[in-house]
Order: sequence, then structure tokens, then C-alpha cells
Amino acid sequence: MTLPAGALAFLVLAASMLAAAVAARLLAEGGRPSTDDARVRAHAGAIGVVAAPFWAWAIVNNIEGEPDLGALTFSAALGASGYALLLDGSAPSGRCWRCAIGGACGAVAANYAIGVDVALEEGLSGLLVGYFVVGTLLWAAAAVSGVAVARDGGSGGGDDDRGSGSRRDDAAPAAPSRHSGKYDVLEE
Repeated sequence: MTLPAGALAFLVLAASMLAAAVAARLLAEGGRPSTDDARVRAHAGAIGVVAAPFWAWAIVNNIEGEPDLGALTFSAALGASGYALLLDGSAPSGRCWRCAIGGACGAVAANYAIGVDVALEEGLSGLLVGYFVVGTLLWAAAAVSGVAVARDGGSGGGDDDRGSGSRRDDAAPAAPSRHSGKYDVLEE
């Protein structure tokens, strides 16, 4: 039995998103993303879990002579994810992480948007078009949420884009904090 075009991709997407939810929960401290490090780790882990099977699929497509930009865009997402996870509990800081995760997930979203265009232009299955639309929206959301997670926790005591942890002169004073490695976390 042959599945309609896009059906297997939807199934892999659903399975990888369930696995990503589990991974995010496990990577967050105590099962809850309550600290900045935990939120970044949870987001990065989820990105990596969803990107991995689609990266492998894109590699296979390229080997079989079917060009697939996913080999590049998903590898960027995996790289950004791995970067955060390999820092041993210290989340990346400032502009570097925002650019990495926002750019990588944005590139994947753009690749899916190209898929929508190509699928519509070539009159491919509506299910496949739907998959590309869902992929575009999910990866765009991942880019925005990754930047938000990095902005909340990746720059230290303030929203200084340099990632130095120093606050801007016009910003309100920061609440007391304890040092937790790469950046400060507000005490609760």
C-alpha cells in the first residue's frame, strides 16, 4: 500500500514533535523549564529532535538524485541545537544564540515555503501542500520562540544585545541575581 504524497511526512512530523515534547521535558531542570538555562536547553533539544529525521530524509533524497535544500537547512538547525546542548548547562548568550536559532529555524521555514510554491506550481497533492504549509508555520514559530527564549535568558541581567550581561543605561535596575555560569538568573 502506497501512502499519498505528504502522508508519511505528516506522520514523521507528528512523531518527531511528540518525541520533541518528551525531550524538552527531560532536558528542562526538574521536568519544568523554570530557569533560563532550562528553557534554552528544552527549546534546543526540541529543535534537534524534530530536525534530525528530516535532515536524514533530505540526505537520502540528495543521494538518490532528488535535490533537497533540507540537507543544509536542517543541518543548520541541528548545529544551533547542538551548540546550546553542548555548552554543558550554560545557555548561549546574547545576539549569537538569537542569530543562530532564529536564522537556522528561519531558513528551514523558508525552505518549507519554497516547497509550498513548488508543490502548488506543479499541482502536487493537497496533502503535500498542507504538510509544507504546516512545516512553514511550525518552523517560523520555532524561530520566533527561539529568539524569545534567547532574549529572555540569553543576555544576562538585561536585554543587551552584546550578551555581556550589562544593562543599558536607560533600563531599570536589575533585580538581585545569583550567578549560574554563563549568565545571571533572577532569584525567586
